[in-house]
Amino acid sequence: MLSTSLGNLSAPPKPQRRIARLRSVANDCAASLPQLLEHNSISETMNNNFGDKRDASSTTLCSSVHAESCPTDTEDAIIRNIKLPGFRGNISRALSQKSNSPSVCRTPTPRTAPPSYEQFQVLRRSSMKSSSQSLHHKNSILSPPPPPNPSSSRSNTVTVNGVHVKQAMNIIDTSTDSANTILRSPYSTRSDSITSVDSGQCSGDQVERRSLCSVRQESKEEDDSGMPSYARMASTMDHVLRTSSALYTLLSSPLDPSICRDLLAKSSVFLQLLESSPCTNYLPKTEIARLKMNVQELQKNPDKGIMDMNNMTNFFAILLRKSIESVLLVFVRIIGKYLSETNGKDRLTPICLEHLIHICLFGDELCIEAIQKNCISSVIKIMKNDQPQENTLRFLLRTLAVLCGVSKGALALLTQGGLDIVVDRLLSISSSICSVEAAGILTQLTNPQSAFIRLNNVDPIISRLLDLIDQCKSGDSLLLATAALNNVTLQHPNGVDIMYRNNAICRLISAYNRENCATIFVQEQIVTAFSRLAARHLDYQMVEENSIPVLLEFLSLTHPMHGDYCRRIRYKAAVCIGTLANSDVGLQALYDNNAYAILSNVLYDDNNTSNPFNMICNSIRTKLETKFQSESAV
Repeated sequence: MLSTSLGNLSAPPKPQRRIARLRSVANDCAASLPQLLEHNSISETMNNNFGDKRDASSTTLCSSVHAESCPTDTEDAIIRNIKLPGFRGNISRALSQKSNSPSVCRTPTPRTAPPSYEQFQVLRRSSMKSSSQSLHHKNSILSPPPPPNPSSSRSNTVTVNGVHVKQAMNIIDTSTDSANTILRSPYSTRSDSITSVDSGQCSGDQVERRSLCSVRQESKEEDDSGMPSYARMASTMDHVLRTSSALYTLLSSPLDPSICRDLLAKSSVFLQLLESSPCTNYLPKTEIARLKMNVQELQKNPDKGIMDMNNMTNFFAILLRKSIESVLLVFVRIIGKYLSETNGKDRLTPICLEHLIHICLFGDELCIEAIQKNCISSVIKIMKNDQPQENTLRFLLRTLAVLCGVSKGALALLTQGGLDIVVDRLLSISSSICSVEAAGILTQLTNPQSAFIRLNNVDPIISRLLDLIDQCKSGDSLLLATAALNNVTLQHPNGVDIMYRNNAICRLISAYNRENCATIFVQEQIVTAFSRLAARHLDYQMVEENSIPVLLEFLSLTHPMHGDYCRRIRYKAAVCIGTLANSDVGLQALYDNNAYAILSNVLYDDNNTSNPFNMICNSIRTKLETKFQSESAV
């Protein structure tokens, strides 16, 4: 039974089973005896049987020891009187043969609890590794050659970071590549939800996107020739994706009767959509049938207004997630086939790309499946060979950004010459919307944790990113531009100075005050940029640009859904304010902006003196009291 949420996927403990009797065969040999009796426990078992009267219900392999044996009998006599179920041989002879074998000193393995579902998936993936080696070498995306250098047109701007690329290749060869994550969510990429691209500066959900219900089989290649076309599946995909997102939201919510009812109702809709789908024959019939049976069992309650939450077990949540992922894997195959055949000029292309982006937000397994189906190659081919419309080009770039969230996608983009396209689209002034999407790809490639490229000439890139910040009108686009700006400036020693010379402080504050742009993720990017500017001793410039009120606002930031982000933002803001307070100009500006009262309220709400955030705030307040004692006393 789930205690709080269906998102808890730990398997319930299995009931202990009684030890089954072994079948007796005429030709039983001594080699089977160690399975019944451990090598050095005979005398101990006998002593326990005679010295301690155990409960009659306890199950032991030696429970049929001769009850009337005298404790003064020799050990050989006791052994001769042992009767083991299903064994008719000579026990003394078998033990003597066992003692002469080299394995007699083997320490018995202690009994352990059965593995949880997540542990089982890790073991299954490890066992699949050996069988997938041949496919691993056949697929040029999974085992690409060393990435080539960019063309001469961009050689003075970006270079491939060979060290990180080599490390990523080693990770791909030894793991399932779920560590380097970006934010993933079954929701749409709205500014008030988790967005599609992480900056590497903790702007997005850092929880690993590791798939909990992996069903992707790398050891075999599916035949997609007979699958229905995307044109037939487009409408069904749209309904299934919307229902799947709603199911994931309910699975992540605390259990109550209303949520359970909604979960069962939407599960029934999900099953009905699959049964009427043109790709029914390609779906996993066993999983779908098992899910349907569980839904029917849960709906048998005669009182429909009352839902017994005790019946909503972890197994149902795991089965539902696994079924959703299995269906989405089939959708990826259909989309991959469509992208390999289209020229990007029909109306279905942007819809197809939007569906692929939505699918990839469910987990890394689906991203890897899309990469294996050559979706990156198809997208790059469309961008190179044709001149797609602005809306189509925007979704093409966003698809690359999402797929580059895993290291296999970033390597596939670099090995297929996609880096030049990204930089060209970023620096192009023809479409700011497409330039923002290209900035999202650059964010992934310059992630500080695993940067695949190293920037040489950052001046035009920083200038272009600040121009995009001036044009952003939504939280999503502003996040992509500011995240790329922070990653780029971190790569170059003069990046912060270049950012300041381009009047970045004023432009960031202006974008933050714009309507629909002040999201929790944008706030983290802005405080990161301000912290780097303050660390370069630009105190006077930050005070003149009126950044103190914004930083003080971040000290009391709260959010009902993103508490971790708020704690990080508050801490970064406190560090930045503490850096400014080290100078007389910064301390005076803090006093003028009523920082003492704000710090007092913050410390009053949380009086934990051992908290680093509180320690920094208390230190700043002490500095204000020391210099402006008479004013603060009032």
